[in-house]
Parts: sequence; C-alpha cells; structure tokens
Amino acid sequence: MTGTDSSIVIVGGGVAGLSLASELAARAPDRSVVVLQDEPHAAYDRPPLSKAYLLDGDADAVALSLPGLDRVDIRSGVRAEAVDAEARSVALSTGGSLTFGQLVFATGARARSLPSLTAGALPVCVLRGLDDARALRSHLVAGSRLVILGGGIIGLEVAATARTIGAQVTVVEALPRLLSRSGCPLLSIFLREAHEQRGVKFHLGRTVSSVTANSVVLDDGARIPADVILVAAGVIPNTELAAAAGAACDNGILVDDLGRTSLPDIWAIGDCSRAWCEEQRTHVRSETWTRAREQAAVVAMALCGLPTASASEAPAYYWSDQYDLKIQVAGSPMGDLDLVRGDMSAGSFSILHLAGGRLVGATAINAPRDLGSLKKIIRSRRPVDAEVLADLSTDLKALASPKSANAVLTA
Repeated sequence: MTGTDSSIVIVGGGVAGLSLASELAARAPDRSVVVLQDEPHAAYDRPPLSKAYLLDGDADAVALSLPGLDRVDIRSGVRAEAVDAEARSVALSTGGSLTFGQLVFATGARARSLPSLTAGALPVCVLRGLDDARALRSHLVAGSRLVILGGGIIGLEVAATARTIGAQVTVVEALPRLLSRSGCPLLSIFLREAHEQRGVKFHLGRTVSSVTANSVVLDDGARIPADVILVAAGVIPNTELAAAAGAACDNGILVDDLGRTSLPDIWAIGDCSRAWCEEQRTHVRSETWTRAREQAAVVAMALCGLPTASASEAPAYYWSDQYDLKIQVAGSPMGDLDLVRGDMSAGSFSILHLAGGRLVGATAINAPRDLGSLKKIIRSRRPVDAEVLADLSTDLKALASPKSANAVLTA
C-alpha cells in the first residue's frame, strides 16, 4: 500500500496502538490507518494474562474488542524493521515499505530478563505476552513448585493465580518490601499478610545465587525447591526503532504532553513513551493500561487537529486483582503521610496518601466507591483536612463536589 499525506501508521498492536486505531476510526473515518503488530495473534488484552487466562486458558478472557477496528488495516505478524523519518517510510519484515503522513510508535515494552538464569537447569519464564502466558501455564498444576523473582504487581498476581491452581509458590524480592515502586508500605504489609495466609512464602532483600536441577539457591544460602521460575523483574521500553530513526530517547521515547516526539509528525504512546508532566516538571513513563488508553485518546484528537488536554492531567491509575481483593491505586502512593480510612482487618479500606497538605494519592482495597470520590479530590489539588477524609462518617462524594470545597480546606 502507498501512503498519502494524511495516512497514519501505528507501529505496535497492544492496547495503546489499538485504542488509537479505534479512536481514529471514529474521529477520522476517511483517513488511512495501518497498524503493524509483530505478534501473529488477533487483538488481545494483557491484564487477564496473569489472572483469568493463566487460570483456565480461556481465549475469550484476553480478547480485546474495540469499536471500529474492523475498518482498520491491522497487519498481524508484520514487524516494522526501520523508520526513515525524512522519507516518511517504514521498512516491513515482509518486504517492501509503507509511506506515511504521520506515524505513532506504540511499541510497548519487553519483560526484563536475568541472563544468569537462561542457561539454568530449570525452565525460566517471563510474562508479557500471550505466548509467555501459554508457556507459564503449561508448568502450573496442583503441586508444582513456582519460584517468582520479583515482588511487584505481576509477581503477586501470578502468585495468587498459582495458589488458586494449587501450586506451591515462593516469591523472592531483592528489595526490603513488596511493591517498592508502585505501592505504599501499608499496602506492602497488607498484601504480604494476605498472601502468607494463603500459603505463599516470601524471601525479601534476597537475590538468586545459583540454580540447580530442582531448586533455587539464594545469596543467604537458602535453598528453595522449584520446578519452574518466573522472572517478574519489570520491563524495558522498546525504544530501539525510534532511536534509530533519530527520536530523542531516555528510558522511553521522549514526548511532550500531547505525545509528540522530537521528530516532525511522529508520535509515541503507551509503555514505550516517557511523557512530559507539567506538575512534576519532568518526563514520566507510565506502564499502566489506563494511561495507555488516555494517551491514545489525546493523540487521536491531536492527529485530527482537535483541541485536547494532556493525558497527564488525570491522576495516574492502576488496578490489580489478587484472590478476592480488588486493589485500586490513583495518583501517587508515595506521599509524606499515609492515613487509613476504614478497618484493614476487615479487608475493605482505603489508604490516603498526603503531601504538602494535599491528597496526592489513594489506595483502595475492596472500596471502589471511595476511590471515585478520592480521585476527584486528588485532581482538584485542594488543601485537605486529613482527619476529615479519614473519618468513615465523612461523605466523600459530597466533599468531592466543587460546591463543597470549603469542607475539605485545612482549618
């Protein structure tokens, strides 16, 4: 296909790229939109991979259905080999090239590996894509022994699913606590206790020293029986293609608050991008499903010449399902002060994260009604009375209303 000045090529078929394609199908139905995705699978969603799909292998659980994709030229199994920004062309793995008027990198990220384990005697898995989930699932049966290296969200979600299957699970985390990057200390403590009550074992502040045919040996000499290892040590943004094309990159493709890279008519969204955040006065890379969708909507508006606001104006948000726990985190979980609203022992509560007299973040455990109002208060950036917010008798919905601003002003 030969592109025109108005044609758009999206490199990457994850939730960011496909959400953008869906938005463009609605807003610019007459424009040519091509999505290049190197995986051969039909569109799928990643969040269920560590939960529903790993549990029962149901393909419907991961199917990604977005409006208008039937009107988009989605080329599965086709990889972009190189981008020539000056010639406005993309070299394809199938031969030939595409020209474009505008191009969007939505190349995502890849799971971080531990090269020292690759030659080990035990199977070593990661969990990023559908093929990864299938490989890991083949090792998880009742009684199998899973060692997870990494105590972040993915590691804990897989731990919960594996225990539900009946596998024995041990989590090894190099840092002193779980969720060091994405959760507050109170959440770390709560989730560790929740997992331990269900039989998960933890080794915190420890790393792997060696691997044998049936065990993982830690740096303190502890030997953990194992049949399979999952490396859940974070991700690396896929920036190589953009960097080779001349785009500025630094732990992500650097973009402004509307998703524009340093190259004309070339944009980036999703896990591969590191977007400018005006409030923090720096570039921030977000690895959440929600932010990918928000960035796709912003870039779609910008590509269509419509007025739009920065995606970073909305508080960051992610969720996690572990056992019967619905964990939702909005804004920053790293405040100066954490207060609990509710009873942690009851399994339904919120943690309020405060800094500089404002609510900067909130973590809700089985408390979705709290979170909706707390997100509005975070976004308002109003000074707050922390004790009022933490009081269960306080009507958060009323306080979140702009008409009630004085009710949460610091006395």
